[in-house]
Amino acid sequence: MGVIKLAPSEIRFSQDSISNSFGDSTHHAGQCTGETLDEIVRNPDTADLIPNISVFNIDGTWITSDNRRLWVFQKAEELGIVRSIDVSVKHGINYAKFATRSGGRNIHVRGNNPGGHLWQSLGRQMIEEQAREQREHRRREMKKTNGNRTQRRVRQEEMETERQRREWEQQMETERQQRESGKKKWKQRKQREWEEEMETTETERAGRRNGNHGNRESGKTKWKQRK
Repeated sequence: MGVIKLAPSEIRFSQDSISNSFGDSTHHAGQCTGETLDEIVRNPDTADLIPNISVFNIDGTWITSDNRRLWVFQKAEELGIVRSIDVSVKHGINYAKFATRSGGRNIHVRGNNPGGHLWQSLGRQMIEEQAREQREHRRREMKKTNGNRTQRRVRQEEMETERQRREWEQQMETERQQRESGKKKWKQRKQREWEEEMETTETERAGRRNGNHGNRESGKTKWKQRK
């Protein structure tokens, strides 16, 4: 099938562990895998000088037995130095090297010391930068959230103020209506009292007029009798 381009992360390992240095029959004989990665960090073009790794496809998954080179390329991809590599597609695999229990997703460097230092420093810087970006992102999100909370709180306060204003206006209108109603009732009561007083006064006057008339008639009668 020839040569194709793949991202190193698209390829799986065929073993669970690798030596920390290349074998004597390899292009980087005796060199630590981390030192080879340092060379790529210094000059990314040196990645093209590393022989293509061989891959084969099983059920849609790309796998290689060139595990040390894949480890270098995957680390270079994690550091943002390499995006894709040329790979030689094969139809078979050395099953003596096919011994992975993680599905080829992870691999362990025996001795825990792959060598090199530049790639590790760069990795730490990237991790620190990612951590800073995450903290900044969380800070922005918190600020945004707090801002939204502040806006909601302001809207709630405005709504509460408006509700209180409407209640106050309603109370004022109720009191005004009560005052108007009270005035009207007072006027009606005063009008009835005045009418009753006038009626009583007129009755009294009529009584006095009738009394005076009776007295005059009685006086006339007595005067005639004396005469």
